[in-house]
Formats: sequence, C-alpha cells, structure tokens
Amino acid sequence: MNDIENKIKIGTLYRYYLYAVVMRDNLKKENIGDFIKKLADDASSVLLILSSPIGVYMTYFYSALYLVIEGWKELKLSDEKIDNLIASPHTNKLRLFRNATFHYQKEPLSPKLLQFLGTEEEATEKWIGELHTEFGRFFKNNSFETPAELMKEIEGKGSYEMAVLIQKYFLKK
Repeated sequence: MNDIENKIKIGTLYRYYLYAVVMRDNLKKENIGDFIKKLADDASSVLLILSSPIGVYMTYFYSALYLVIEGWKELKLSDEKIDNLIASPHTNKLRLFRNATFHYQKEPLSPKLLQFLGTEEEATEKWIGELHTEFGRFFKNNSFETPAELMKEIEGKGSYEMAVLIQKYFLKK
C-alpha cells in the first residue's frame, strides 16, 4: 500500500473518530453535575440518564469510539500507546456496550451497558478519555494536510459539492 492509499484509509477511519468527537463535544456542553444532583440513587435514575441528552451523547460517543477500535484493528494500524489501551479488558466491555447501544435489548437496563460503566475503581471513564486523546494525537500526526489548491477549489461550496470535489481530487492522484 503506498503512502497516499494509507493516508486515505487513515482519513476514512478518522471520519469515524470525528463522529465520536462530535458526540463528546455535545456531552461536554451538558451540565452533567447539576443533572446528577437531582437524581435519586436507584435504577430509575440510571434509566433517566440514559434517556436524556447526556445519555444519548455518552452512549453514542462511547459506541463511536469502539468503531474506531474496529477500524484500527482491521487496518492493522499500530501505535504503542493506543495498542496498550486497546489491550485492556475494557475494550471487550466497550464492544458489548456498543452492541447494547445499536442492537435492540429487551431489558430496560442492559447489563452490557452497565458492565462497561463499571465502578470508580475500574476507571472506564478515565480509560475512554485516554483512548480518545491518543486517537486524536494519532490522527493529527498521521493525516495529510488538505492541499492549498484543493482548499481554493472547495471554498464556498456546499457540503455535497465539497465531498465530490475532494473525492475527485484524490482519485486523480
């Protein structure tokens, strides 16, 4: 695989990372602390969280990040920090979490969701934050810059037209 083909594959995987970034950014805009203070300490509160914008953003962020792990493995990419994070048992729990997010579950509170959220000692939130950061570092260092001539060509165009121009640009290379 030549360098351009490799960068295109990494760029395609980067798109999935960006889906996770958008959901994480939306989650960070929510006032999570105030929301949690108003909840009771019972199962109905967990359901309320998962049904709220906070829960939607969180489950989609986490699930999208698992998509990046799948692509990472399929493309046989390697980075010491990312590979070490992916080697964690949290990865399989995140896979099940993603499955519970995107595959219908009969239970109102799927164990697949809850086992990833785990306990404070398991630090899954810290782990997913580190994984997100390391993927961001990798994509920043391994993606290509948009050539100036292409930037000029797509300036002022609508989303669809930009996508077509970008595709044509890279296919002619």
